[in-house]
Amino acid sequence: MPDAAIECGDAKVARLLAFVAARVEEDRLGAHMTAPVDEAALERCDIVQQVLLDMARDTCSPIEPCPLPQRCLRALDEYAFMHKTHRHFDPEWMAWRLLP
Repeated sequence: MPDAAIECGDAKVARLLAFVAARVEEDRLGAHMTAPVDEAALERCDIVQQVLLDMARDTCSPIEPCPLPQRCLRALDEYAFMHKTHRHFDPEWMAWRLLP
């Protein structure tokens, strides 16, 4: 069962968090459906869920500006960028990217 949505006072970050949370669940399911199981994809999903999304869950508040460190936002954006062809990907997130 997916975790509850992460609420953030910054609407742009809140959309990014919702997008990443949904994509990581899809990626995890996809990794399990490959033969053999895609262990690298599962490790990537674990990092996103257990580090980045947990940091956001512990840090963000729906009534305050986003306190997430830039390095966390950049990492979330790098993960989201892997899904740039998805219809819900927002190009405005790319402002956090480290790589052009």
